[in-house]
Amino acid sequence: IGKLVMKIRIVADDGTPGLSSQLVLPLRVLPANDAPTITQVANQAFPEDSGVHSYTFDVADEDLPGQSIAVSVSSSNTGLLQNVGVSRAAGGARTVTLSLQTIADLVGSTTITVSATDGVDTTTMSFTVNVTQINDPPTIVLNSPDPQTTTVNAPTGAISFTITDIDSPPCSLVLSSFTTTPTLLPTRTFSPACTAIGNSATRTITITPGMFQTGEGLVTLRVTDGGGLFAQWTFSVIVVPPT
Repeated sequence: IGKLVMKIRIVADDGTPGLSSQLVLPLRVLPANDAPTITQVANQAFPEDSGVHSYTFDVADEDLPGQSIAVSVSSSNTGLLQNVGVSRAAGGARTVTLSLQTIADLVGSTTITVSATDGVDTTTMSFTVNVTQINDPPTIVLNSPDPQTTTVNAPTGAISFTITDIDSPPCSLVLSSFTTTPTLLPTRTFSPACTAIGNSATRTITITPGMFQTGEGLVTLRVTDGGGLFAQWTFSVIVVPPT
């Protein structure tokens, strides 16, 4: 692309043979800058904790090779995604890859804006990204010592554990227990008291051994959310004879 030079000849003639006048004007057509173009990326939706998502689009300019066009990207919600950036493969200057990475347990929406500039004009392309919620399983952690020890015919003390769920109120989670030795450890009672602090709550269970039974058994605590996902923790209980 360059300048175009041509001449325009203007002739005035009154109809009398041999009588005319003319004027030659030079005309120079200079190039105008063309703004870059960007192909559109469709609006996107993907679940939380789903990792890296990549999209390709083309950047072009009538006046410059693709690699000479500066490309940048921004997000309207900077805390929702990480490693938001663009890259170009060698030899594929027109094709740009945009990468978006989810952040653990974060959901929401953002507008991604891609800008391309040739140093004179700038073109932008925008699309929305919705990060949708998925059901995360709860967690459970034993706070009391393992193993627990009690004497024959005597219940254990209150055994403490903490349950957590980032999606559900922790006091709404369902508690259950299992044992490998039902004769030794037949009675397992959860305290109904539940006080939530944020996404967590501390609960307790008391275990009463069978009459005149001694030995060691395993107890598994399970916490289940409304979607059927669960977590569990297993610990030992020892029942000893009286001293």
